[in-house]
Amino acid sequence: MFFAGLIPSYLALLAFLVAMVLTILALLRKQSALPTLASHLAKSAFILQTIGVISLVVMLVLEDYTNYYVASVVNPAMPGILKITALWGGQAGSLFFWSWLVSLIVFI
Repeated sequence: MFFAGLIPSYLALLAFLVAMVLTILALLRKQSALPTLASHLAKSAFILQTIGVISLVVMLVLEDYTNYYVASVVNPAMPGILKITALWGGQAGSLFFWSWLVSLIVFI
């Protein structure tokens, strides 16, 4: 389950970086085809990052203690809703959540 969230997150980062480079190239060369490709890459990055967020929430709810983040923010005595909100309970999770929100804004 860990790699189901990690691999899409890395692919999303790669897609965002390529989209950024294509946007800069389009501005420098004044081309109209590259921003369309960059837009598609940004949208696919949002989808990939959503897969990562969902897999982390599943790991939190199922108490998958093989993941360091889950082990550090989840307690077996926590109610289910608090396990879901533990997504942004730690520093790494909150940054991951906010990067997902930024990618949502780019997607819209």
